[in-house]
Amino acid sequence: MKAAQLLVKCLEHEGVEYIFGIPGEENMDVMDALLESSIQFIVCRHEQGAAFMADVYGRLTGRAGAWKQLAHFAEKLGGLVISL
Repeated sequence: MKAAQLLVKCLEHEGVEYIFGIPGEENMDVMDALLESSIQFIVCRHEQGAAFMADVYGRLTGRAGAWKQLAHFAEKLGGLVISL
C-alpha cells in the first residue's frame, strides 16, 4: 500500500466526501488513489478558491471538507488542510 492510498483511506474513515484542489504531477499518486475511493475530487482553478470552497463546505455542512494545496511548499508540508 502506498502512502497516498493510506491517506485516502484515512480521509474516508474521517468522513471526507470531497477534496477540492488542482490535479497535477505533484499529487498523481493521490489522484490515482481517489479513483478507487468514494471521495470526489472537485477541480478548482486556483488554490485559494479550493481552500475557500473546503472551508465553506465544512462550515455549512458540519462535515469535513479537504483542500489539496499544490504550491511549491506543498511537497514538503503535505499541503492538506481539513476544515471541520
